[in-house]
Amino acid sequence: IRNNLTGKYILMNDIDLSVYENWEPIGSSETPFKGEIDGNKFLIKSLKIIQNEKQNIYAGFFAYCQNSLIKNISIIDFDMQTNSEKITAGIIAATIEDSKISNCIVSGTMNINSSDRMVVGGIVGTASGHSVINRCKNLSNISTCMEYTKAISIYNYCVGGIIGSSNASVSECSNHGNIETTADGKENLY
Repeated sequence: IRNNLTGKYILMNDIDLSVYENWEPIGSSETPFKGEIDGNKFLIKSLKIIQNEKQNIYAGFFAYCQNSLIKNISIIDFDMQTNSEKITAGIIAATIEDSKISNCIVSGTMNINSSDRMVVGGIVGTASGHSVINRCKNLSNISTCMEYTKAISIYNYCVGGIIGSSNASVSECSNHGNIETTADGKENLY
């Protein structure tokens, strides 16, 4: 997939990613995934993302998708731990633009810490354009902590079970995971 970001793919078996100590998300804002992938009801297991960097991080199976179709994927037993100034995170994709995600299920844990900005969702971090998310389920536990030296507003601290921040169409989705958010620092949270 990394070598052809516009291809059409279908899973034919379960995939175990436990051999990767730290998964590198597919695509970027400069070179987004623009293809199609059908999970074919198979599982992607043991995805692990650990990032402790002072930069803008896009964390997920995909980092950035544009004009793409992602369907029938189940990502289970994932572990995401990040600590960064700015982070956008979602297990299927950190960011989607004019894309569709349907019939996807995720389960695992997300532990996200940020000092400036975070947008976190169980399925997708952020979506723009004419994106659609339907019939997806989050079973993951999400824990976030915003360590800040300035006021936190709705513009730089967004957390959701399905999606963190979006103007996408979201339908027939459900969140069954626990979401815990905390903020350390000044008391001017609004």
